[in-house]
Amino acid sequence: MPRLRKLVLYVPLPHASTLESAFEVANILLPSVNTLVVNPLCVFVVNKCPNLEAASTHPQFHRHIQRLHVASLGLTQKYKVTLIKAPSLAKRLRRFEAEGLWCVDDLHGILVIIAPW
Repeated sequence: MPRLRKLVLYVPLPHASTLESAFEVANILLPSVNTLVVNPLCVFVVNKCPNLEAASTHPQFHRHIQRLHVASLGLTQKYKVTLIKAPSLAKRLRRFEAEGLWCVDDLHGILVIIAPW
């Protein structure tokens, strides 16, 4: 897919690990993708896009994370941390958007990741 510039990927929880394994087995690389829209379950795709310039969360993710928040605060926090760590893997990233419900603890977690003291 040499002309693919933008990839929008939303994979529900039960299928995420299967897709990640398929990407690894097939050794998929997406050098033409410069814009990525994903949910945190799909952040493995960041490593597959060496020319990534913009990354953001998929709108469906916000509805999903709200349901997770009610179900499990720990799991919600894990997804948020995963989401924030992913852009550090993209060397050419110039724009990152992560909309949603954020609290003070989330922001502290972000600061620890991007500006460890």
